[in-house]
Amino acid sequence: MTQRPRTAAPSAVVPRDCLAHRAIQAAHQGIHRSLAVQLAERALGGEECASDPSCFRHAVLTLVYAGDLPSAEAHCAAALTRPEWRAEFTVLHARIRYLAGDCAVAREMVAGALRAPPPGDLAWLVEILVQRDELALAESLLESVPGGALAAHAAVQLASNRFELAVDGYLACGRELAESGIANPAVVAWRSRAALAALATRRVDLALALADDELVAARRWGSPATVGAALHPVALLRTDIDLLADAVRLLDLARARNEQIWALHDLGLLLRKRRDRGAARAKLLLADRLARRGGNVRWSRRIRPVLENLPAPGATAPLTRQETRVARLAAAGHTNRQIAEKLSLTLRTVEFHLSGVYRKLGISGRRELSAVLAALF
Repeated sequence: MTQRPRTAAPSAVVPRDCLAHRAIQAAHQGIHRSLAVQLAERALGGEECASDPSCFRHAVLTLVYAGDLPSAEAHCAAALTRPEWRAEFTVLHARIRYLAGDCAVAREMVAGALRAPPPGDLAWLVEILVQRDELALAESLLESVPGGALAAHAAVQLASNRFELAVDGYLACGRELAESGIANPAVVAWRSRAALAALATRRVDLALALADDELVAARRWGSPATVGAALHPVALLRTDIDLLADAVRLLDLARARNEQIWALHDLGLLLRKRRDRGAARAKLLLADRLARRGGNVRWSRRIRPVLENLPAPGATAPLTRQETRVARLAAAGHTNRQIAEKLSLTLRTVEFHLSGVYRKLGISGRRELSAVLAALF
């Protein structure tokens, strides 16, 4: 019998009428996100739930699943000030940092937990190790915990390009979650992961069914991170660049950096297939920048060889001197009006130059500008 997710703790741990229990149950079901958040916030602000570590953890997890990472982290940090709660909340705190894209920080935070991993937190620990490209350590960790977690095993298989095993693992994980009454992809995005693995093995019908089901469930819950992650495999299966760009925007809005890096990578590859090399390079540069900033070694190592085989943007349409000056100021955070005043230009002229910059570099706006300029100059 495999270890069930710690988030699916038996209801006997917490009274059924407690706010934290009601919040996590709503989150597990994947419906009424606003109600789940309200219940969690009331639990965290109340005396009874706030003094019980299990209740407190369930309330914080509800905020995590809802996508409110800043609030979840603040409450988790408060919990860690209590010495008797540290074992309960250290890995959860690292999980929040990981979801925000700080893989290196998360790895440092769980260093002690790796020596005696809490079985219920195993999947989170493995996910951090996978993104740090420590697959051997992840596999060793799984071997050290009897039973292990199906999601953790499947994550290692997927990262190791053992796609058939990954599909089987995620499908088994889905069955186990269903038995526990967990339908929300914000808890474990097993259908999206299984769909991506199935696509790699050309099992398109299975991938489509899984991806479509995941998107329905994600939209029912409604958090930007969950919907963005679910759009990713759907867009790949349809080879829909606009849909994948929407996924990237949602993940950026949610600051779900690891998911955003993956989606940006795949968007860059789709654009490369369409021979839009400037836009492809821009997306890959942004993905590489986010990966390096957060210490996501796995994706940084995958993206760099692809970038090296793409021609530098602007090679066939170099920026003019004025365009370069405008672009650099825009990348530094100046508004169009500030740029106009600084360069003694009209506002319309600045807008014209920026439009030309975006067109030549194959990007959609300022967010990608600094990454591309760093590669150019």
